[in-house]
Amino acid sequence: IFQQWIPEEGERVFLVEERIEGQTLRQKANDFGGSLPLSECLYILEQGLKVLDFLHNRLDHDTGENAPILHLNIKPSSFKLRNLDQSLYLMGVGGSSSMNLVGSQSISVTPSMLGYTPGYAPSEQTQGRASTASDIYALGMTVLVLLSGLRATEVREDLDNKVFFKQNKLPRPVEKLLASMVEVFPK
Repeated sequence: IFQQWIPEEGERVFLVEERIEGQTLRQKANDFGGSLPLSECLYILEQGLKVLDFLHNRLDHDTGENAPILHLNIKPSSFKLRNLDQSLYLMGVGGSSSMNLVGSQSISVTPSMLGYTPGYAPSEQTQGRASTASDIYALGMTVLVLLSGLRATEVREDLDNKVFFKQNKLPRPVEKLLASMVEVFPK
């Protein structure tokens, strides 16, 4: 699915995706009154990081060079929990970007082409400088939204005002990890 292929003239191209029976994380949170328990969010965080590790550390099939897939629109409705076994699936990867990143590990793109959702995209992505850190940020925001039941813009405001973690008591290691994922200017 991620291999570049250019069809011959007159050939038809089809994208076939597996149908995942389940609920998006947004639907699941709504079933719980808007937020999810910490244990659910930790599972989502762990599985989401595994998915991003796979996408971000992808090697080009032909050259063997680093060619990460950037999703660039991660949010609660981008993930689905499969009914069968509660496996977490990241949806919409087919519309993602495959990039050969060098040097600073960021790329220049036109912001309007990214299709990001406000509140879930870091400022560097909205300014056209997406990187693998953009997906990490969006996953962190997704988990914070699911934990708190707030909108992403409200979470960002509470983070900026340094009240989010005071209002949402989390174990210190979880707080540190999530805070580092959603830093405005990551180190």
